[in-house]
Amino acid sequence: MLRFIRRPEFVARLGTTDSGLDRLIRDEFAPPPVKLSPDPQRRAVGWPEHEADELVAARMAGLDPDATRALVADLIERRSRAREAA
Repeated sequence: MLRFIRRPEFVARLGTTDSGLDRLIRDEFAPPPVKLSPDPQRRAVGWPEHEADELVAARMAGLDPDATRALVADLIERRSRAREAA
């Protein structure tokens, strides 16, 4: 089952701060959040839990910046493929 985590938990798992997460996303070291509601009036966002797990594992493995960016690009691509398959 796919579980989404909200920003505070994502920040804690990555061991960063709110502004640090914004930098990671901007610099493509973390994927952007997913909208959790189709309603444009709702602002709820989150991240698939497995993405946080993969990013933490990459950090523990000591992935270099280029490999980390490639991982993030792959996570985003997998989201796109999953959305198309749904």
